Amino acid sequence: MKIVVDISEKQYESLKNLLLPSMEERAILNGTVLPKGHGRLGDLDAYLKDTPIRNVDDTWIKESYVYESIINAPTVIEADKEETDGKTNDNS
Repeated sequence: MKIVVDISEKQYESLKNLLLPSMEERAILNGTVLPKGHGRLGDLDAYLKDTPIRNVDDTWIKESYVYESIINAPTVIEADKEETDGKTNDNS
């Protein structure tokens, strides 16, 4: 399960200095810190899946002008296998 937790930098730094963090505190410390000033988070794979494709000179391309930008965008949080292919669950 993935959960987004919003805490201050001061709180996060305090957690990093604990000698014996609780299970919950360790979960926060093992989480992914989102980049400061990040934009809206969305499921880009779902967007691309629903974007129509067309054939231009025998080359299949996406109709969206942002397709290339999305494909090359940096990944902050890796996709969940179950959500990306609908067949397997990689959540241990």
